[in-house]
Amino acid sequence: MRVDSRPPPVSSCLLRSRPHSCLSGIPDARQSLAKHVPDLSITGLQRYLVGRYSKGRKGKALNNYIHTVQIYGRYKQTDAYKKLAFFPEDRTRKSIMSDGEIEAFLNLPPDP
Repeated sequence: MRVDSRPPPVSSCLLRSRPHSCLSGIPDARQSLAKHVPDLSITGLQRYLVGRYSKGRKGKALNNYIHTVQIYGRYKQTDAYKKLAFFPEDRTRKSIMSDGEIEAFLNLPPDP
């Protein structure tokens, strides 16, 4: 018998009480949501997420919560959580230039 090395399906990752490598951020989000929005109602989730956003939580982190709830909705076979809107994510600054960008920079004329 061949042992399958693929990660378990998403639903089994959500049901575990400890973090699993297939979705390492989801157990933390699941535990936080269970603590602050135990009934997982849409209005409760929206209130919680908007409150966290207004207190300075990054959009990317809040989108992890939304993604977690949407996976839970798929597990429960409901489309109710699909209408939750994602938060805007901050664009990261590019810190490395490509070879073409370096060449273009080096070919700029000097300042007068």
